[in-house]
Amino acid sequence: MGHSHRPRLHPSIALALAVGIGLGFFTSCRSPSDPGRVTDPGVIPGLPETGAHFTVFPVDTSDLSFLVPLGWLSPPGHTFPSDHIYLSYRDPYKRHRVVAPVDGYLIWILHADTVGDGADYKLQFQPTQHFHYYLDHLSEMDTSVLSHIPPLHLGGNDVRLLVHAGQTLGWSGSPTRGKIAMDFGVFADSVQQPFVIPSHYNYSALHTDNPLHYYEPALRAALTAMVFRDGPDKEGKVCDDVDGTLAGNWFSQGATDRDWTRLLAFVPDPLHPQYPRVVMGGELGQIGDFALRFSAPRFSAITPASGFVKQALIGWDPNLAGASYAVPVRGWLMTQMLDAQTLKVEVNWSELDSTSTFTSAAKIYVR
Repeated sequence: MGHSHRPRLHPSIALALAVGIGLGFFTSCRSPSDPGRVTDPGVIPGLPETGAHFTVFPVDTSDLSFLVPLGWLSPPGHTFPSDHIYLSYRDPYKRHRVVAPVDGYLIWILHADTVGDGADYKLQFQPTQHFHYYLDHLSEMDTSVLSHIPPLHLGGNDVRLLVHAGQTLGWSGSPTRGKIAMDFGVFADSVQQPFVIPSHYNYSALHTDNPLHYYEPALRAALTAMVFRDGPDKEGKVCDDVDGTLAGNWFSQGATDRDWTRLLAFVPDPLHPQYPRVVMGGELGQIGDFALRFSAPRFSAITPASGFVKQALIGWDPNLAGASYAVPVRGWLMTQMLDAQTLKVEVNWSELDSTSTFTSAAKIYVR
């Protein structure tokens, strides 16, 4: 890809990411069948039409190591780039107070109970008619909230409680139940991600926006400075689709965005966007994300006119800003775009470059 250097992560960041991956935190912690997806809850009488602006950050920023931008990758739960940012804690075992960033209604709570990890809560809010946000991975709910809503059952709970900016909602992490980070997501009707086929995506992914956009300029600048991402663009991306090319998200034929194992993405690394990543949910033989050689063509340069394309998949090392070229080739990726929105794909999981044609194991993916 024209890059000859491999800058290393700061050791504390590499460690935090490695711990997060090891604990499974930066993956989705729920199965696709769980009701963990935000949806459009409709109109709440009395709410303003527009004008949502955050005035408070959900946790004390002095407790954070950094912010992870939109687009985190960790298959199978995040085979496609994630639709939220992460607030990464300096101390996973500290009890972090979580507050509301703006006035609005708490409208939905997902109560999960992870074996060996205890209760876990996802809270969805609606400050205006066309703007929503959520906070995920709270360990405890505050009694001031629990005392004003019906008893929670496992799974999704519809509620209706007005909360105010700065109000305590609960806590994330504890001395006995570490939390490496918390999710902070926004979805707004005024935003639509430019996916090739929008109808293939759930409401929140389609209308995802960066939560930092909704802070006043001075606070937004301070928060943006905490984002760990190479280069001047700290935004991150949910959608990398380029119609008519390999770039972006692909679905196995008949799959939905909840069929995690049947998803495939050709996207930039979220922290080091100068490096390409191939992310697989598992249907092609392995779950994982892989790097490519520097000489590999850019995803947006691969089109139906490219014909059959074979590339080496290289193991990903989180301590390197691209690929660990000291490790052997993990496999050989074979692709051919049959038309602008149809892809034939197969992986030969061998170090040896021994296959030059598709076999009966090849799969068809679509936009």
